[in-house]
Amino acid sequence: MLKKNGLKVRIKRALSVLLTAAMMLSGMNVYAYDTAAPEETQEQASVEETQAIIEEDGEPEASEEASEEEAEEDEAPMQNETASEEDVSASEEDVSASEEDVSASEEDVSASEESNQASEEDMSASEESETDTAQSEEALTEALTTEEETDESSYLEEELEEAASDLSSEEDESGNIASGSYGDVTWEIDSDGKLTVSGTGDFKKSSDLAPWYDYRKNITSAVVNLTGATDLSYMFYYCEELRSVDLSGLDTSAVTNMGDMFEVCWNLDSLDVSNFDTSSVKNMSYMFAA
Repeated sequence: MLKKNGLKVRIKRALSVLLTAAMMLSGMNVYAYDTAAPEETQEQASVEETQAIIEEDGEPEASEEASEEEAEEDEAPMQNETASEEDVSASEEDVSASEEDVSASEEDVSASEESNQASEEDMSASEESETDTAQSEEALTEALTTEEETDESSYLEEELEEAASDLSSEEDESGNIASGSYGDVTWEIDSDGKLTVSGTGDFKKSSDLAPWYDYRKNITSAVVNLTGATDLSYMFYYCEELRSVDLSGLDTSAVTNMGDMFEVCWNLDSLDVSNFDTSSVKNMSYMFAA
């Protein structure tokens, strides 16, 4: 806009100068700055005025160009500053987005940790449940095993009692309840329930029960006349009805085992073992156990 206005001013001035020169050349009277001056002086003044105008016109044009360049230079930093502000804004937006991404990642990590913790708790509860189940199964197995053993033991005892009852009702030809022998040793239980053992050596195989064990409930007293024996274990084992025993004829000098000899003889009130020689005995476990 400024360039257009300056151009119009310069054109008007140039036209005015040309018009004045033309009039002077044609002999017309023109009022100048000094009307009394000679014609040459007026022409010279007109030329000088024209040069001054031209010079003045050139200076504003140069000034206007300089102003436009300065304006452009001023606008360039402003544009650069605006671009910088836009870049800073974009960087801030990127930083904000990055912070949001980091926050989202932290939330994901936190959720993952919570999920892992919940999984560990579930696994721990499952392991505890499995342990409880295993313990319950073991306890149940033990209970069933114990019950089976108890049932089996009860069944065997019943069977033995029935067999003993059947045998007790049977008497041999001499009227005895039962009788027998092992090696050089004989034994018998008379109708009164007295057990008599006589002979030399052992009355049974090692670790076996006594041969009269099946008739133990019929035995109420006993007399032993035995020498050279080495094993007296289980001799009166579970003779619950036994009340008296005569051991004055029992030689124990060679005996090594007296284990369980009088075990569960609940009704045996007194027992004289003053003649026992236990110098060779190595086992007396449960000899008088009840």
